[in-house]
Amino acid sequence: MLYVMLTGSYPFERQGDKTSPQRLQMMIGRILKVDYKFPSTVQPSDELQDLLDKMLTRDPADRITIAEIYEHPWFCSDLPPGVREMNSNMSIPTSGYQTEEEILAILREAETLPGAASRQSLDRQIDDAMKSDEL
Repeated sequence: MLYVMLTGSYPFERQGDKTSPQRLQMMIGRILKVDYKFPSTVQPSDELQDLLDKMLTRDPADRITIAEIYEHPWFCSDLPPGVREMNSNMSIPTSGYQTEEEILAILREAETLPGAASRQSLDRQIDDAMKSDEL
């Protein structure tokens, strides 16, 4: 997203791709090789290039974490006082959110609609979601 905000284009897409029938295959190849370049109209600083290189690393285990991004020199440059602490100091609304029970009731009601998944399939999806804390 950072790359798109800075350039107005996707990192692994090239100008000539738009007319090519192999557009998707070419982009996938660049993604796998982590082959991205900045447009000639954008001259990234060394710090920005370093951050994007760390964000666009092929192996997810080697990618920079959000916490590390917050500490990166490019991210920290010229921040107004207090900005880094804003997320920690946010108050979370206590109303307006559905409870887990309300969500489960909606899912159970949805299974009665035409074309809905079977009860066993839905139960399995709910159980999997609850085990992984997705709800």
